[in-house]
Amino acid sequence: MVMDSLRYWATAFNVDGFRFDLGVTLGREGHGFDPGSGFFDAIRQDPILNTRKMISEPWDIGPDGYQVGNHPVYGPISQPVLPARPNCSIGDSGSHGHR
Repeated sequence: MVMDSLRYWATAFNVDGFRFDLGVTLGREGHGFDPGSGFFDAIRQDPILNTRKMISEPWDIGPDGYQVGNHPVYGPISQPVLPARPNCSIGDSGSHGHR
């Protein structure tokens, strides 16, 4: 049902990505966090969702809940945006006005 819902939003409303709070929970298997878990594998194999941006909080409150850098990467990533992020807050003198 989750995959169907994500696919529906991606196609019916042209949503280009999704953000998941407490994303480590989505990668939990019987032995702990697994970047190749069923949920992540399903997204990777889906012809619609694997082209969308997926953002996942890299932690939860479970054992080994801090998994920064261990999540799979999906969809196109705009590398030039990442270095500019610290300079984009409202009123920041380093801002380029992209809003």
